[in-house]
Amino acid sequence: MEIHKPTIKKVGPDGVEFGVSEEHNYLEMLMRILKATAGDEKKLVIMLDEFPETLDNIINDEGEAQGRHFLQSNRELRHDRELCEQVQFIYTGSMGLDNLVSRLNETKTINDLARLKIPPLEPAEAMDFIKCLLENVTFTLSDDLIKYILQKIKWLIPFYIQLVLWELKNLVRSRQLTLITHNIIDNAFVEMLDQRQHFENWHSRLRSTYKGNEYNYVKEVLNLTSESESITANDIFNLAVKYGLQESFRDLINALVYDGYINNNEDNHLYCFNSPVLKMWWRKNVAN
Repeated sequence: MEIHKPTIKKVGPDGVEFGVSEEHNYLEMLMRILKATAGDEKKLVIMLDEFPETLDNIINDEGEAQGRHFLQSNRELRHDRELCEQVQFIYTGSMGLDNLVSRLNETKTINDLARLKIPPLEPAEAMDFIKCLLENVTFTLSDDLIKYILQKIKWLIPFYIQLVLWELKNLVRSRQLTLITHNIIDNAFVEMLDQRQHFENWHSRLRSTYKGNEYNYVKEVLNLTSESESITANDIFNLAVKYGLQESFRDLINALVYDGYINNNEDNHLYCFNSPVLKMWWRKNVAN
């Protein structure tokens, strides 16, 4: 079978015209496109969503060598003399890039990046967010009910807030409700936790990132944390001894913190789930 490989015939303000060639270099092609579209007066901003997840997929599908090549190619783009003043790259993702890159021993490929961690919403911001979402539904929520929702979510990221409102919308439609109560909100949380696809990524990305004792270790740490209010630093170390990970367990725990599973913000020696919602889901679907 003859395989046709693309090449660039023309680049200009009207677009890019591709042709066919036996020889191709996608990095070179991308550079040509960017240099043709970036102007002197305006900076081109390129946001690459789920960048760490893409790197993780490359590592799992094609091996660590290709993962390193991907990182090095991106660094080459950022440091090209013609592009660095005209193009701004923004990498986003729901898992820690630093953790993946460190495992490849390639921290030098991202040491030029500035880190920006997006915190959860403040309570007032979360309340305003819910009120905006209520503009597109047929029911209303009092300030008391909104505060009740926020107290149950605690870790106020938009994803969980939207899920709760979605389940409330489904309950209103299916039960033909005219009034939302605390009990209805509790039911919405139960329905949300039954939707495995909403949370499965939290578990599946650990399975893809860690193998053997490392996976068993981080899973048991989260299992024990989900079954109580918190887990102590001493228990975390004892589990590391159990799995023979005394030398590397700190990196694993730091990864769980960085990726949003747990934190020790209130006490350095106690770790708990960031999200009570995720904690309940983990205890129900993974720990048991």
